[in-house]
Amino acid sequence: MLALCASRRRRALGKSGCDPCHAPQAPHASRAALAEVLGPLAAKAPDAPWVYASRWGDAALATELLTQAARDEPLSPAKFAASVHNGPASLLSIALGHKGALTALANGLWGAEAAFESAVSELLQHETVILTVAEAKPPVDFDAPGVTHVWGLLLGRQNESADPQAWAKEKQKGPYCAITTRPFESGEAPDPRLAELAGTPADLEVLSWLIASDAPFFTHLDRHAAWVWAKSGALAR
Repeated sequence: MLALCASRRRRALGKSGCDPCHAPQAPHASRAALAEVLGPLAAKAPDAPWVYASRWGDAALATELLTQAARDEPLSPAKFAASVHNGPASLLSIALGHKGALTALANGLWGAEAAFESAVSELLQHETVILTVAEAKPPVDFDAPGVTHVWGLLLGRQNESADPQAWAKEKQKGPYCAITTRPFESGEAPDPRLAELAGTPADLEVLSWLIASDAPFFTHLDRHAAWVWAKSGALAR
């Protein structure tokens, strides 16, 4: 079962979900968008563990604190706590009263891939997992492209069965998705975005494929291998 949420609520996707939209470019916009995405998903699965992925984290706040430290200015302990990589999701978990596990990770371009693998491992112990990918456009100091955006998935365990009737019932829960890796095939080479900060955020390509593409497979090329996604159907039309 896959349910998608990203900023604005609209119509059901599988059991529930939302259409994606970009958060406004404003101070702490990514935190507000994260709350808007995680809130509805957490309400549906209050005890589910969270997997939070972000390439940059709150880079603007971290840069602000480093600049203050370089100038020997006093630092705010509260701001420091919020600037660490798991800060935004941790603060939101406190606000929402979430008592489950929280995993925060970064994996460069491939944050969505790493988050999905981590979420699948959580599904070995839990019926549902909430996955979110959150990015704030890096500050000017970084000279890096990007757009502030947050999206999330409510993932459920798909229990395979050799019984056709049982399997048909499982598939009614919603589209199912998987990920694996493989060696490069002839003519393939690492994604050029690994060498320079340019181009579309890779996680938005995954999101576009999940909600709008009929293609059953989608591939990203890492440095030494390919990430291969597979799905049974699109989350939205």
